[in-house]
Amino acid sequence: MKRERKELAYLGWDAEFDTVIGRVGGACLLTFVLLPSTLFFARLIERKDQECVCAEFDRLERIFKRYRERCAGQAGVWWFFATALTDRGSEMANWARLERTLYPVEGLGETLLERCRVFYCDPYSSWQKPHIEQAHTLLRRVLPKGTSFDGLEQKDIDTICSHINSYSRANLGGATPFEIAPAGFTDKLASALGLKRIDPDKVCLTPRLLER
Repeated sequence: MKRERKELAYLGWDAEFDTVIGRVGGACLLTFVLLPSTLFFARLIERKDQECVCAEFDRLERIFKRYRERCAGQAGVWWFFATALTDRGSEMANWARLERTLYPVEGLGETLLERCRVFYCDPYSSWQKPHIEQAHTLLRRVLPKGTSFDGLEQKDIDTICSHINSYSRANLGGATPFEIAPAGFTDKLASALGLKRIDPDKVCLTPRLLER
């Protein structure tokens, strides 16, 4: 794992994140799960590279700042992840940019410039982030390996994530990720991320979900 955490109390969700490719060199997905609920969301990005990943972190922070409930504590308010675990892909390597907030917090004796703390799995150890790997297994039911993402829109990805989050899991005691979403993950934030609850009888995790 990357370095020791500072003593400063970080308020936010623990998360795992990763990328999923479609056609090599084409559009891909930047994916996230929030722990322990395993609530899943994904963002369609143009390319699998550092600039696209970092730019999407910035867009997400703007959304989170607007819609997330305020959390009182040592940091005053916290809008993003407390910890974010990923692998060592080159697109994730710019940890300083990923961690740097758009909204510095004053009044701590110093200025808080970080929005999250990024940690990396050991080499060839994807098992260290099992929750997002499980989410990818469900995602691939709808978007099998080899599927190009170039013709997809963000609303298509939101639809897939909504169905995944409405799918009950044995390892969650029969609950869905929506039902045990972490504190502060409001309905308004879910809507801002394009997520909505799907009737259990209408959940579909096959390629037919995106048939038009």
